[in-house]
Amino acid sequence: MRKLMIAFALMLACVPAWAGSWNLRQKDDGGAYWRNSDGREAHVLETHIVMHMTDITLPSTHYVVSPITGYVEKIYGIIYKAVASTDAVISAWTSTATRGATFSTEITNGTSRMTFPNTTSTAGDMIEFSPSVGSTTNRVSKGGRIAIQTDGGPTDGGVPATFVIVINPK
Repeated sequence: MRKLMIAFALMLACVPAWAGSWNLRQKDDGGAYWRNSDGREAHVLETHIVMHMTDITLPSTHYVVSPITGYVEKIYGIIYKAVASTDAVISAWTSTATRGATFSTEITNGTSRMTFPNTTSTAGDMIEFSPSVGSTTNRVSKGGRIAIQTDGGPTDGGVPATFVIVINPK
């Protein structure tokens, strides 16, 4: 028993100082996350899907499949060139259908869509879109499809963008 206690004490002595500042917590909805002493959070099983679009000035739709069931918590977008003529409006949709292009549920925050404004945009600009928390319109099932759609408003041509969709399991 004494050897076991010594081994345990040695293990505790080897734990780095920063490891003690992170605490695992559980949300009311059952989700879990790590929180450090600075208030930063890292969600357990949070998933990020990266999608690249070659030109957001053309009306187009790009699709991805969700690897988990959860809620779309954030959508980030970054452009590689300025949008100069008119605003580039981006919408996101979900579908539970397994075939076809029927995307009837828009991922929304209730008031607006993602927009790269033409008056102030420049290469490297980022937008952060926060959908309504816990809304059923933002829920996606494992194997469910997500579509990112551009309105084709700008006439500049050749404005590539990358989007990161953050899905939190709940």
